[in-house]
Amino acid sequence: MSWHLHIRGSAGQEYNHKWDTSGNYAYPGQVTPANYANFDARYYTKTLSDSRYYTKAQSDAGYQAKGNYVTGVRFGASAEYQERGNSERMTGGAMTSFADRGSSNYWIRLRPLQYQINGGSWVTAAYS
Repeated sequence: MSWHLHIRGSAGQEYNHKWDTSGNYAYPGQVTPANYANFDARYYTKTLSDSRYYTKAQSDAGYQAKGNYVTGVRFGASAEYQERGNSERMTGGAMTSFADRGSSNYWIRLRPLQYQINGGSWVTAAYS
């Protein structure tokens, strides 16, 4: 159930006000309160809103990198192996191609994963 108020002015203009069962109110124009005290308390003013932003300088000072960070990642030179066993040929290596050409061995191409810290030397990734 909803409630509807239809108003017709003396010059023939019409206004429709609607309330639905959820309490929503639809008005055809702009609502101008007679007293803004309750209205203003629920919204930020521009001054209050602006005071809550960081400046770029504040952000840079608080969040600049303060340690060692990975600045680059790449694959190193490739190495090719032919075998069918389960032995590990390269610590930290990633397989970049594989072929089974019907012989007794697989053809495997491995490349070491390398990373760079703060633009320094490249380091080959390893695991223990």
